[in-house]
Amino acid sequence: MPLFSEPRDRFLARLTAAVREPAADGIGVFDLVAGAAVEHLYCRYVGLALVAPRGHVVTQFRHRGRPLGGTGPETLLRERVRAWRTGAPRRWDRENTASVWSIWPLLRDRDLLGAFAVQWPRTYGPDPQAAPAFRSVLDLAASLIVRSLTIEELRRLHEELLDENEYLREEVKLRFHPENIVWVSGAMEEVVQTARRLAPTTATVLIEGETGTGKELLAHLIHEHSSRASGPFIRVNCAALPESLLESELFGHVRGAFTGATSDRKGRFEAADGGTIFLDEIGDVSRKLQVRLLRVLQEREIERVGDHRPRRLDVRVIAATNRSLEEEVAAGRFRDDLYYRLNVTYLRIPPLRERPEDILPLAEYFLDRYSRENFKQVESISPVVVDLLRAYHWPGNVRELQNCMEKAVILAPGRALIPELLPSAVTAATAQAHRVAAPGKDVAPDAALATLVHEWVTARPGLPRGEVYRRIVTAVERPLLAAALELSRGNQLEASRILGINRNTLRKKLRQHRVDPRGRRR
Repeated sequence: MPLFSEPRDRFLARLTAAVREPAADGIGVFDLVAGAAVEHLYCRYVGLALVAPRGHVVTQFRHRGRPLGGTGPETLLRERVRAWRTGAPRRWDRENTASVWSIWPLLRDRDLLGAFAVQWPRTYGPDPQAAPAFRSVLDLAASLIVRSLTIEELRRLHEELLDENEYLREEVKLRFHPENIVWVSGAMEEVVQTARRLAPTTATVLIEGETGTGKELLAHLIHEHSSRASGPFIRVNCAALPESLLESELFGHVRGAFTGATSDRKGRFEAADGGTIFLDEIGDVSRKLQVRLLRVLQEREIERVGDHRPRRLDVRVIAATNRSLEEEVAAGRFRDDLYYRLNVTYLRIPPLRERPEDILPLAEYFLDRYSRENFKQVESISPVVVDLLRAYHWPGNVRELQNCMEKAVILAPGRALIPELLPSAVTAATAQAHRVAAPGKDVAPDAALATLVHEWVTARPGLPRGEVYRRIVTAVERPLLAAALELSRGNQLEASRILGINRNTLRKKLRQHRVDPRGRRR
């Protein structure tokens, strides 16, 4: 009896065609292999057992044909899977009077995917020429099944990555949606509305603002609401790299362009093709590099370092700086032609001190965010802390406020933020803010209070005799009592020690000024 019922080359072609089908999975390839083996190799039985990833429990079983007596093939496959658990997997053969069994482990590297089993009549076993050829064909069949299982898994992982990528893009869009950028001031309203109008266009954008005002956040918002949202958003900090490295980072290089350039490398502009590149701190770029950036904006093409072949690009440029580029141009440190190319559309983000009405909404936003991220239950900001936050000038802008709130939430022992959790710079600034300045010198707090009292009395000349004293004392004592109670977390004994009065006096004054024992006015 011939080994193959059709020419061997044709049969091998039928096997290898299995993994060329885009939709072929491991089971589909097995069905093709098993059908070909039964029909063309005269096999009596072909079986497949798949195990759980990195495990040894059979999760799927499939077969073709009828075995020739003896141990059930499913039981045999399960036994072999358990046996391979303790040693290096290898093909296992067993002969009996009627047939020959060969079982192959399905391996990817050292990971066991399952087992592939074949039973054929005993008549093939003694043939010294047929048996090796027979097993080589089945070796190929086993490798094809492994390959198809690997392709199937890679296809599944690819689909999962696509789904995850889509989810992350939607999350980014949600994160940078204008409704999630916190502001109440008219100044920021104008900036966000302008960014919203710029987003659908292809115009180059220049963003100016102090460090920490949110220039990158605004650039993200423009990108995510443009037609390029599906493309990459590439950020480059031009101040973080020296000129030699920045040139290669932006434009890439070819092999041999400089010492250490062992292969061609794509730059950030090429990586951003079809999307947006964000050039942060553009004012720190050298004059030499400014010339190359001007060509990119004019010609929409780049040349890698060491190469003279231009490469066309489709990239939107958003640049940002914490300096005034107009002043840099006047001083001769920045090219005027590049400035005009960048300043097609212009946005200026005002510092936080120019929009103090945004301080409290931002603080509450960060309070909620870091409470959730750190599994804390910090729910409120005490009035004293609110005053401290509003009085501080925030030289680091929103980023400094964000860091301040994150630290305060992490260290908060209770449900409210208290002054002790704030940085010393914030609390010290409030003491400065309560001083009343006089020409050439600072006035002490006592003098400042005396000035305020004098202004308050003279502004109310129509009050009855004796009423001025009561009202001023009440106006001073009421917030003083509330602050002491808040600082002591409602402990009246501790509050009396803070104020330097006894507990009975404290209780009397709380009733007199109608102050809640927990620090709230009634």
